[in-house]
Amino acid sequence: MANEKYPLVSISEQETLINMLISLINTFPDLPSAVKEKGVLFYDMFPNLESLGIATISSAVIFQRFIAGSYIGKYCFRLQYRYSTKNHEERISKQSLVSTIAQWLQGEDITRPDGTSYRLEEYPKISENKEIMSIEVTDRTVLIDKNKSGYEDSITDLILKYHVRKA
Repeated sequence: MANEKYPLVSISEQETLINMLISLINTFPDLPSAVKEKGVLFYDMFPNLESLGIATISSAVIFQRFIAGSYIGKYCFRLQYRYSTKNHEERISKQSLVSTIAQWLQGEDITRPDGTSYRLEEYPKISENKEIMSIEVTDRTVLIDKNKSGYEDSITDLILKYHVRKA
């Protein structure tokens, strides 16, 4: 849906954002082995297996334009984890993974149960003239679906803000 207040960026720019986010999330230190095997996916490709992916909530837009042609872009996306569980303890643990990845994307310190910690030190460049300014969580992780095959989907929504410099 077109937004008159905020113009859409090109499809190729949005695809670049999606691919960069997938690559970034694939570097999360504590991805489960089942997710590592397949890699992070785009939502349309979710199999009925344990999977982690992103989905577009709303198209990337030019949020703020500057006189010289540079702009701040904004892309709203969803982090989604599909998994099966045997009990509520497993469900809590699986939902916690989504929240932890979201915290990591925000640059927060993550502490493992053994007391060691890590954080995303810096964002990768999107391209030569595009840089991530921030990634922010906009909602708590929630269970949204349990399908007939017994797989459940938990999600959290995020906003990527980035700066585009014009040469």
